[in-house]
Amino acid sequence: MNKLISNNLLRLQHEMTFLKDEGITPEGLAAILGVSKSIIYDDIIALNNEPNFPLLINLTPDKLKEFKKQKNKNLDEKDLKIKDSEYFDDSSEELLTDPKFASVLKSGAYDDCLFRYDTLSETVEVMLTSDEVDTLNSFLNKEDGARAFFVKNSNRLRAIDQVDMVNYLLEVIKDGSSIDFSYKAKSKIIKKTIRPIKIIHNTTEDTYYVFDHKGVSYNMDKIFTASVKDSNVKQNIARNIDEKRFEKMWGVNYSEKGVKVKLKIFNEGKVIERVKNDLGSKLNDNNFKFFEENGTEYAIFEDEVIGTEVFLSWVYSYGASMVLLEPRELVDKVIDSIEQRKLEAKQ
Repeated sequence: MNKLISNNLLRLQHEMTFLKDEGITPEGLAAILGVSKSIIYDDIIALNNEPNFPLLINLTPDKLKEFKKQKNKNLDEKDLKIKDSEYFDDSSEELLTDPKFASVLKSGAYDDCLFRYDTLSETVEVMLTSDEVDTLNSFLNKEDGARAFFVKNSNRLRAIDQVDMVNYLLEVIKDGSSIDFSYKAKSKIIKKTIRPIKIIHNTTEDTYYVFDHKGVSYNMDKIFTASVKDSNVKQNIARNIDEKRFEKMWGVNYSEKGVKVKLKIFNEGKVIERVKNDLGSKLNDNNFKFFEENGTEYAIFEDEVIGTEVFLSWVYSYGASMVLLEPRELVDKVIDSIEQRKLEAKQ
């Protein structure tokens, strides 16, 4: 558990929150957090292996029917009929303790099933080292001097109505339908009708945005959750919207011009592991490759980036472990930024 937390504290905090109450599917978690499903699978497996984390799985009616049929091959069709109340059945323990659970999960068999944890108690208690407590506190803006025994609670954007809204929006996106809602603009509250097509997590702000059929983003902090409802208005996705662009986005400005970048990442400590977690669904075998030169191991990441300001902030966060090689105009921008910080430090 400690290894998982130290790999990516913020991601784990999000996952544990979305797993509360009604739960969420692995596919939904991957979409919300902007990471590959393989990362979500690994996290679910790690949580399932933690004895103090009461993970549950709610099978879809089809999966429950399949499970019952495999469990008792003598059942006839009338016994295999699934009632609505049986959706939340008691098969969790048997499935989650099955030695084949990890391989079945990674095959995608449970992508549409809800995973959740038992919230009879309002907190999840996890033993952390003192270093991990300090790191976790820095994410959650807690006061210094926390105990090594830390109790995780929901924080900003993690209220149950927010989680319900995200789950609802994922279903709306899947169905291709539209919604009405009230939105807090700069100076007034406005009513909007949109067809949501994508949810993006801006990691630098720790804020979720929903994009509509025109590529316009809405900060989910500013959406009045109680006002969100189905709309009868039919809306088509604009012809100039390329949904593949969302995978290249680092900020939330869909219309910004894409820039091809090239990074050199030194294989030291757990840097490569952290970078892979950060890149998530942006990572593939074609844009991330390993090399060795004079005994030094490093990786090269090449991709198109939409949102260079956020991207550069991410690059800066790795210090000397990450070097921007291309394009030249961004390299110059990084050099200028470093020189400026040196001057400010001398003053």
